[in-house]
Amino acid sequence: MRQGIIGIVVLVGLLTCLVIQPVMAETTEDLFLKGQELADQGKYDQAIQAYDQALATDQKNDQIYYFKGNALLYQKKYQEAIDAYTTALSINPQNKAAQHNLDTAKTQMAQASAGIPTVTPTKKSPVSPLIVLGALGLFGIFRRKF
Repeated sequence: MRQGIIGIVVLVGLLTCLVIQPVMAETTEDLFLKGQELADQGKYDQAIQAYDQALATDQKNDQIYYFKGNALLYQKKYQEAIDAYTTALSINPQNKAAQHNLDTAKTQMAQASAGIPTVTPTKKSPVSPLIVLGALGLFGIFRRKF
């Protein structure tokens, strides 16, 4: 009788682990998309955290570094954005968007140092649809990487 109860407890514990683990485990793609959603809502600190979590599982994904750089650039954290874009380019030197935004971040950092106001795109800017289209294009990239 006692062994039967112990067996049931062990079985319930194992089943609980099997059910809970898939719910809790987020993939790199899930974390990336979460970062995208948060960035689209203007929650850049939270987006950066999601990108960092994604990078903890995939440190060789230039797109995650690129979008992290974008979130940092929106916050005018120029050096951190430059670092993110530089890392993206070290992984994929052909990433033209990262090169463009690296140049933009360097220019904006120089302007800020000189006291020249910088312009950050708003959600109503024509840049936003391009970012969304770029993110949609990433689905194909992620499908190939995973």
